[in-house]
Amino acid sequence: MKSRKQKGKGLGFDRKEIAKTGKFLIAWILAFLLIYYGAVFAIGWQNIELFTAGSSAKVLQSFDSAKVTVLENTDGVFLKVHGIQIQISDLCTGWLETALLASAILASLGIAWKKRIYGAIGALIFGFAFNQLRIFVTIMQLFGTNVQTAELTHDVFFRLSLLIVIAGFYFVWFRKATKARIEKKL
Repeated sequence: MKSRKQKGKGLGFDRKEIAKTGKFLIAWILAFLLIYYGAVFAIGWQNIELFTAGSSAKVLQSFDSAKVTVLENTDGVFLKVHGIQIQISDLCTGWLETALLASAILASLGIAWKKRIYGAIGALIFGFAFNQLRIFVTIMQLFGTNVQTAELTHDVFFRLSLLIVIAGFYFVWFRKATKARIEKKL
């Protein structure tokens, strides 16, 4: 009969690693709830959408001489570009993936708090900037081609942004945050 320590060893599981993973997931969820819903509660969805739309309008106006206006009504927040209204919804804000990323960084146990705080701040800046790029490219695609191509660009770019923003930034941050520790062990 196998002892408690031996159970699961044949499968490659280590109880300490499972516990660390569980702590990370709990910390990630708690940090996410605090960051995501804290901002929504403190600022409000409409204001997050307005901020995203206003920033996008400024980016668009710096590259295109057309007048870009932000419209707010009971149906939501819209950018009016070249006479076409483009809705900026809650998913368009990029807040979900940015909050997920910042939360994962804050939940990365075993890394100094200072590195996690700077990483989370960097994640917020990177997530916002990348999202502005995504909105800009999608809108420019809309005016450069047809609606179907722009929708395809939007859908592909949205999914890619999830991978680039969350996995890509986290990977780069984690490597940098743990580099000194890894070099010490070698």
